[in-house]
Amino acid sequence: MESVSEQITEKDIASYVYDRYKNVFSKELLERYTRDYIGFTSAKFIYKNKLSTFLCKNHKILDIGCGAGSLVLYLHKKGYEAYGIEINEFEYKIAKQRFDQLYQDKKSIYAHGSALELPYPDNSFDIVTFFDVLEHIENYELALKEAKRILKANGKIFIIAPNYCAFRQEAHYHVPWIPFFPRKLAVTYLKLLGKDPWFYNECVFHLTNYKIIRILRKLDLTISSPVQEKIKENYQFNLKWFSNLLSFAKKFHLISLVNFVIKMILYNPFKKSLDLVAIKDRNG
Repeated sequence: MESVSEQITEKDIASYVYDRYKNVFSKELLERYTRDYIGFTSAKFIYKNKLSTFLCKNHKILDIGCGAGSLVLYLHKKGYEAYGIEINEFEYKIAKQRFDQLYQDKKSIYAHGSALELPYPDNSFDIVTFFDVLEHIENYELALKEAKRILKANGKIFIIAPNYCAFRQEAHYHVPWIPFFPRKLAVTYLKLLGKDPWFYNECVFHLTNYKIIRILRKLDLTISSPVQEKIKENYQFNLKWFSNLLSFAKKFHLISLVNFVIKMILYNPFKKSLDLVAIKDRNG
């Protein structure tokens, strides 16, 4: 374990976040980023709303682009065998330090490395996640190929990412954005708004719902919606109207129609965000 003198302090983390994102995020978003992503707000939300339905205690989970490691640490505390990999050295050190402080006698669950060359054997994970990460990987096709390689048969890849073929707020700068914004023009636009375009230039790549679905098909992965998968698992939805709709559909044998509508939403090329599951078939 690192010596006390080498420990990363809360002040170090605050300085890192400010220096890295000061002309990207607003002051409010800087504070929210620290609270939600270095804290556990986002991890708790993702576990409850995206993963808990699909996890078993014997599952092995990898969070790619784990950042400061909050989701992985939260899953570990819940009793799951969870791991994380992060390419940013400072964020990897934060994640490792947090784990080492809690579990001094255990081998670290974090790795410092790239999504393009995962240091794990074939067929070794049940769940792989890309939560707001894939748009930061230039060769996202190779990243998905690597994720499939380490995935066990019937394993699932969870993807959440902004769709750059949509009219929406840009996911990082939180300014109005248009589909297929030419990069050079987008840089000028950000400068005119008083934003520093370095993060956009270096860390943001224009993935779209259409592109990702096409890549997943090319990799022979079955594409599904988290909602469809929850229906299969007989998940009890909190939305009363949706639960009533499912009950009605099942009673009158209309569940295939519900699934068709969900699939149309999943494949919509202009939806604001990607939120999908890719499944590795037994023979995949």
